[in-house]
Amino acid sequence: MLLTQAQIRGLNIVSNDVRDGWRPTSYDATVGDIIIGGKILDDNSYVIPPRGVAWVVSKETFALPDKVTGLATLRTTWTHKGVLALNVGVVDPSWTGSLSTALVNLSKTPFPIAKGDPFFRVVFNRHRASGATPSGQPRDAYLRSTTERSALFARTFLDMDSLSSEIAKEILGFPKIAVVIGVVAVLISIAAIFAPIGFSTWSEYRQIPVKYDQLSKRVDDINTDSINKKISDLERELAVLRALDLERQKPAQVRTVRQYAPPHIVVNANQNALP
Repeated sequence: MLLTQAQIRGLNIVSNDVRDGWRPTSYDATVGDIIIGGKILDDNSYVIPPRGVAWVVSKETFALPDKVTGLATLRTTWTHKGVLALNVGVVDPSWTGSLSTALVNLSKTPFPIAKGDPFFRVVFNRHRASGATPSGQPRDAYLRSTTERSALFARTFLDMDSLSSEIAKEILGFPKIAVVIGVVAVLISIAAIFAPIGFSTWSEYRQIPVKYDQLSKRVDDINTDSINKKISDLERELAVLRALDLERQKPAQVRTVRQYAPPHIVVNANQNALP
């Protein structure tokens, strides 16, 4: 059976309580001490960075009878802002002492906490006698043991700094000879890719003067052949013109005799036609 505020008060379950902490069927535990990295802060407040971890111990002391079991949950307001409590849950029957938890800021923004802030909402259920063995610690002893537990935790969730270092060590922590071999293998691979390209480019560059000379010679040969051909053509045309001119200068009678003489008569330019 869930206990009401009046029933909780009547059983004197909550000590060192604050008036604003009471609810109709629950009580809101408030921050009494803040512990960071195994040290109790003297300051009244602390800002939990993103992925940061902070331990808080309640200002109140709870004394549960054998017939009562408590249930502590982080305030909904805090969970909606990205804060998670690592150890929440059942408060055993016959427990006497404070309550504590590790707060983790899973949001992207810093989260401020201060002494006196309500953080746990605790409800109490009555049941038959459980026969539970009384347990708990005085506040000073409980605060000391919580401080020791907090020292075992990293100051950031999953200890990102340590995790990054371990990953880097796993990746880069090979023996030096292995690193050297790996570097050499990479250099050889690069050389295998670019060496043929470089050699081909160098060879092509070396051939440029030779190819230039060959091309120049071919141009010269083409020009020489073309000029010689034109000269030969001109000489043939000139010879034809000379022959025509000589033919034109011969006496008209000779040209006529040659023109009309029968094939069996031989005509001499200086003689008459003979049978």
